[in-house]
Amino acid sequence: MLTASVSASVGLDDDSVTGPSVVTAFSSRFTPGAPVTLFDALTIGTPSMLKTALPARVTTSAPPLSVSKSTFSRSSPGTALPLAGVALGAGLAVASVAPLAKRNLARAPLHLWGMVIAHLGIAVSLAGMAISTAYTQETLLAVGVGDPARIAGYTVRLEGVRPLVSDNWSALEGRLALTDESGARFVLRPQVRYFTTPVTTTNESAIATMWNGQLYTVLGALGDDGRWQLRLWWKPFVTLIWLGGALIAIGGALSLVGHQYRLWRTKQRAEAFA
Repeated sequence: MLTASVSASVGLDDDSVTGPSVVTAFSSRFTPGAPVTLFDALTIGTPSMLKTALPARVTTSAPPLSVSKSTFSRSSPGTALPLAGVALGAGLAVASVAPLAKRNLARAPLHLWGMVIAHLGIAVSLAGMAISTAYTQETLLAVGVGDPARIAGYTVRLEGVRPLVSDNWSALEGRLALTDESGARFVLRPQVRYFTTPVTTTNESAIATMWNGQLYTVLGALGDDGRWQLRLWWKPFVTLIWLGGALIAIGGALSLVGHQYRLWRTKQRAEAFA
């Protein structure tokens, strides 16, 4: 159990904490100088108590853990099955556009375009599933404030952890700075939330979406050495799954509109010849 003195300070401002106090009789239960557990602070404490229970920044001579020295690191290498999925998607993509061969594309019926786009969407989704399954990278490491971690060409740096208090939950929110190889910078804010009714702890992941995949970040527990557990997932081209789904929806809509338009044209011709 993590403890800290009531007089400890972590350099957090009051305006960094949102929401009302959970209790108002904090001073009657805890006396100055008494140890305060982090769990008590998160479940029945005030914002000031939350800052008290968070230990001050720990300075240690131990080097920060890199990805190569992390507690756990795994990547899914390409296997025959995912590669077969990519090949199946490529074959389906070729077969999807085959009905348009040797046609005047400007005169192709709308429902035909819908069929082609929908089947092409299935091919794109299959490719996304296969690539994401084959080349997902997962890392679990311990980092201190300011320590960098690298995964899939991205640098993730923990800039700090702050407490939050809401109506029915309190949380520890990490601030992660994500930088890619081009120097573009993103800020992610994963949380560990503590609910009082019922008593539940959840991890709220923060996700960065790029054109070539998604990075999932989850903040874990604080270790005795002052470093935080951090779990990172890189899922390459998982965005193709969403793109494929969008193509399927567009194709279905075009097919429906084209079919209804064809029925309307047929009815109009029949009435004209009647």
